[in-house]
Amino acid sequence: MRRVSLITALILILGIAGEALSQPPYAQGRCPFLAGMTPIKLSGTIEFIEFPMAILRTPGGETYNLRLGPWWFWREMGYTLNIGEKVEVDGFKSADFIAPSVIRGQGKEIKLRDNNGYPLWGGGGGPRGRW
Repeated sequence: MRRVSLITALILILGIAGEALSQPPYAQGRCPFLAGMTPIKLSGTIEFIEFPMAILRTPGGETYNLRLGPWWFWREMGYTLNIGEKVEVDGFKSADFIAPSVIRGQGKEIKLRDNNGYPLWGGGGGPRGRW
């Protein structure tokens, strides 16, 4: 009898764990696009813009490619970013680019991602809306 109870408990535990692990990454909170990326804070000057990318140069001379998101989102939100503008960026770093969450500069704040890293142009909070 005790062996049956132990086996039943083990099956129940494995079933619950399997269910949790089988959920898509967005169900666990963080945007799956950001998997393997590390949070980063930068400051510098915008050197180049051509949507959906911009180049940021830090005071130390390093350059970073910023993935800005779609131009139509910027237009709908009334966001602007100009060459020569000094900014601070909070975002996520991959090997090739930065996915900004927030860009701050010259008295403005440009919010591109929610707290879990989902792009605001996609509806935020998960894989719904316009991507």
